Amino acid sequence: MRDKYALFESREQDAFFKNHYSFSEASKILTNLKKNEHPRIMKHTKIGLKQGLEHFLLEKKAETVYLAAGDFCYDDSTKISIEAALKICDGGLKNINAFSIDVCESYRTYVYNESMDRFAKKFKPKK
Repeated sequence: MRDKYALFESREQDAFFKNHYSFSEASKILTNLKKNEHPRIMKHTKIGLKQGLEHFLLEKKAETVYLAAGDFCYDDSTKISIEAALKICDGGLKNINAFSIDVCESYRTYVYNESMDRFAKKFKPKK
């Protein structure tokens, strides 16, 4: 059942990173990020986000973060997983912890303020 949400979630995550973490935005926190490293760092950040979300969903026995949004705002799985993914690919990046926190908090805000309406429209119950 979870598969029906996977494509939507992946597209929303892509839009989130594109709109919120351009090189200029990401380098405000990751102060020594080089432009040529940005795509690789964003790829690993998305991997960490996905791993954290999967952990959260397994723990909550939920199909999608959109159906467990109330609990999601208190969960640290995404922050921890993003930080771990960035440390694996680390090229000496500074402020990984601060960046992980920022991405996690920004993604929560994105889910609530931007993405939730699209989810509701796409997956609204049929009458």
